[in-house]
Amino acid sequence: MMCSCAGENILLTPVFSNVDTWLWQDGSTAATYTVSGAGLVHVVVNNSCGSAFDTIQVNILPATPPLDLGVDTALCSG
Repeated sequence: MMCSCAGENILLTPVFSNVDTWLWQDGSTAATYTVSGAGLVHVVVNNSCGSAFDTIQVNILPATPPLDLGVDTALCSG
């Protein structure tokens, strides 16, 4: 599982050797893939020995809530 913040793009760069072709779920065939939202990302790779596939779940993290420390206060000794 991979997490991302809303509006953030993540470039997936798989570690691989001996891969001849890539096929991502959107039909693209590059060795890298840009993820722009939540969901499952699928890839199928091929070489002369056959094919393999993998899937990764991408989740969007919730927005950071606003921080409120209350009213400013000055404290003096005594």
